[in-house]
Amino acid sequence: MRRFGRKAAFALFFLLGTLGALVATGAIVWHDFWIFSAATVAFGAFNAAGQHLRFAAAEVASDSFRAVAISLVVGGGVGFCFRQKGL
Repeated sequence: MRRFGRKAAFALFFLLGTLGALVATGAIVWHDFWIFSAATVAFGAFNAAGQHLRFAAAEVASDSFRAVAISLVVGGGVGFCFRQKGL
């Protein structure tokens, strides 16, 4: 992250997660467990970047806005979960 910056690193991990999800979907269709397992590793990198995003929001926010930044990031995820029709 130091060399290219946070924005590029998060974009790369989110792209990797999207690719992992697509490959995992194809692996299910193709009935290939090992490709599915490899795709979940890529998707796991996406999840790790998403968890790190909360801490990055806290680090770059000013002291007066820090609590609001964390609340927006966490609240956005919780709000999206309740918006889903499956819950």
